[in-house]
Amino acid sequence: MTGFIYQERIPELRGALPLAVFSCKYDRSYYKDEEFGYRGIGFPPSLASAVEKRKAEYLAGRYCAKNARSILGEPDHPVLSDKHRCPSGPHP
Repeated sequence: MTGFIYQERIPELRGALPLAVFSCKYDRSYYKDEEFGYRGIGFPPSLASAVEKRKAEYLAGRYCAKNARSILGEPDHPVLSDKHRCPSGPHP
């Protein structure tokens, strides 16, 4: 792993709803396209011509969404984008 993503945080939440929050910070100067593979996240073709800043933001967001879903016990599958390009997942 590289120093791209650091200071991962899982706040303790209590309540009746199935809710998970996972946050992190990232250092764009460490970003490389290979980070997607290191983190187990597919590199979408839509990012092929994106600037590095957008790729880094996308990866950090999908990494947090993937980990939040893992906390809830959901199976590991791709974190998709909704119509607003936000992380989205299966809905009951």
